[in-house]
Amino acid sequence: MKTIAFLPIIATGALVASIALTTGCGQAPTGKSSGNADQLVALEKEISSLKTKLANAQSRIDGLRAQINSAGPAVADYGLSVPEILEELVEIKMTSENRRAVQRRINFLLEGLVEQGEASVPHIREFLNKMEDIDFVVQRSDEEGRGRGRGREVEEGAHQ
Repeated sequence: MKTIAFLPIIATGALVASIALTTGCGQAPTGKSSGNADQLVALEKEISSLKTKLANAQSRIDGLRAQINSAGPAVADYGLSVPEILEELVEIKMTSENRRAVQRRINFLLEGLVEQGEASVPHIREFLNKMEDIDFVVQRSDEEGRGRGRGREVEEGAHQ
């Protein structure tokens, strides 16, 4: 029976606690403290500064876009049209002496095709439909071939 006597006291305590908690929840504090006001002013200044920086960045981006658009198409940058690039790629001959320079030129020409974007696709498709192969293999000069051939002959003669 002692347990039943404490039950109304516990229920009353829970009711008072729930009323106290729900009364103040979800409401903004009524009084402003000086610390919060200082933080609020500092945050407003920071927001203003960030908005100014954003506006400056946007204007720089717009200026760069205008420069890019006024510069003209990528064809002017590379100086070659897509058919000219493809023709040069077909005619390139790589030797051991010019290998690095030719590799750089091939990269430059392929970048030129990429830079021209959608305009290059029909020309590339036309080239691929021809079913022609291009070898970018290093072709040995006559002197290199003869020097290596003689070495093999000497080695073969020594083994016999």
